[in-house]
Amino acid sequence: MKKITPELFKEKFDEVIKLQHISPRISTEWNNWKVYTGIILGEVVPLIAEKLGLSSYNKDYYWLDAVIYEELDEVHFKNGTTYAKYIAVAIEHENDSKSTVVEMNKLQIYNSPLKVLITYPGHEDKIDNLLSMYTRIMESSDVFSDFSSHRKQLVIFGIKSKDDKVDWIYYVYEGSRFIRF
Repeated sequence: MKKITPELFKEKFDEVIKLQHISPRISTEWNNWKVYTGIILGEVVPLIAEKLGLSSYNKDYYWLDAVIYEELDEVHFKNGTTYAKYIAVAIEHENDSKSTVVEMNKLQIYNSPLKVLITYPGHEDKIDNLLSMYTRIMESSDVFSDFSSHRKQLVIFGIKSKDDKVDWIYYVYEGSRFIRF
C-alpha cells in the first residue's frame, strides 16, 4: 500500500501545475469555473497520479471530486468498473471558498491516508479565518486522534495576483493546527 505524504503530493502538484500545457491555461481560464475545474480535475489530478505511479478517477466517486488509488478490486466487481481497494488520496476542489467548510467536513468522513482540499480564497488575508474553521471541523471529527499521524490533511490555496500569476500556498494539519509549508 502506497502512502502519499503531503510533501510528496505538493511536490508533484507543483511539477504538474508548472507544465507548459497547463500553466498558461490556469491563468486564462481562471474565471471560467467549469473549464478551470475541468483542467484541475481532468488534467492536473491524472498527471499527479501518474507521477506518483498510481491511477485516478476524476468523476464523482462517492461524492468526492476525485480520488487517487493504487489498485482496483477486480475480484468483487466486474471489469470496467471503478471500485478502488482503498483511496490513497481523496480530493475536493472548490472554486468558491465560502462553501469549503462543507468540503472539509466531507473529506473527514473518508478513511484515506491523505485528504486534499484545493480552493481559492480570493485574498491571502482570508486564509486564517478559513483555516480556523477547518481546524474546528477536524477537531470535532478526529474520533481516533490520528489526523496528524495516519490520516493527513493538505489544503492548497490558489491566489491570482494582479499580474495574472497564480500563487499556490500549502498548509498541512499538524497537531491541532494547520502549518504552512
